[in-house]
Amino acid sequence: MHLDALLPDAIRLERLGISFTLPTGVSLNAAWDRELCTRGACLVRLGFTRDALDLAASPPLHIDARWPAKNMALSGLTLAFGAATLTAHVGDRRVGLLDFQQKARAELEALGRATIAGTPMARPGYDPFADADLVTTLRQLGQNFSASPTRGTTGVTAEHLQAVAVDAEISLPAGLDERGLRVPPGGRLAVTLSGAGGLADVLRAPDPTAALLAADLRHLALTSDDLTLHAGGAPIGRLQQLRLLPGGRVQIDRLALDGPADLAAGVETLVGLLYRAARFSQAGLAPDAATLLAAHPKLREGEVIADAAAQLIAELLTDAVQGLMAGQAAVAGVDVRAVLGLG
Repeated sequence: MHLDALLPDAIRLERLGISFTLPTGVSLNAAWDRELCTRGACLVRLGFTRDALDLAASPPLHIDARWPAKNMALSGLTLAFGAATLTAHVGDRRVGLLDFQQKARAELEALGRATIAGTPMARPGYDPFADADLVTTLRQLGQNFSASPTRGTTGVTAEHLQAVAVDAEISLPAGLDERGLRVPPGGRLAVTLSGAGGLADVLRAPDPTAALLAADLRHLALTSDDLTLHAGGAPIGRLQQLRLLPGGRVQIDRLALDGPADLAAGVETLVGLLYRAARFSQAGLAPDAATLLAAHPKLREGEVIADAAAQLIAELLTDAVQGLMAGQAAVAGVDVRAVLGLG
């Protein structure tokens, strides 16, 4: 069953990716005339959208070419699904005399074409989220890559792949208006599960729950520019990023307000500001976000909006955490309580 069919109509999957970090000094492929390696810790991400597959490295991988060839940098590969075209992103490091960028691109793109050959991804117009058997397609890619003739040897193993993270972006075609939390139609939300574990431990795990525990998840982050908070019918601001930490603790990291704060109204205003900031901190906001929200002009007009907003935020966040804990503790075979340390 394809991924689109697993989601309700109110949610549309826009992006899905997995990333990991390679340590410095790892040789991905070495031959007599060049070596592909890391010069520092490198974040590698494999991501899917409906339009393309992207393999990106940040900072770029180093191609140490034998003199007199110039050294090069590989920042990634892109497979555009519309025309089924593959592009290698190779740059010049300006060390050496002869430019072999075109040859490097051709070699990498040939390897990419051999990897997707005979799979649905090789057909123009492919959509990974509508693939009826995406797991089989990915398995075919792995088998093709392993069978592809390559020059040189590799020094990288699964043990080198650390800090595994999974990210996704969804859109809400009809939007959302629930208890003061609003998302406009088509609004987008990004979710990232970040861990400190290694890929080797994840692959050795006997089941999905054990795999996520091996990933040593540190937080689940929700990021968006489309989430707005409303109190008393008026917008308070945009909730741009929050994190669910181990133990079910929720922290708000970024909150964009509607207008600037005017803090020049004397001691009484300052005392009121500190009081409101303390109340927001109790509701689960990070100190900086609590102070900014308490200073918002709409919360300083003598109304009881501050307490209402704090209660609203606390209820929304509590509901989210309790939704994971209550009733169905397992989601897609994963023990959510155990993974997120919710008891």
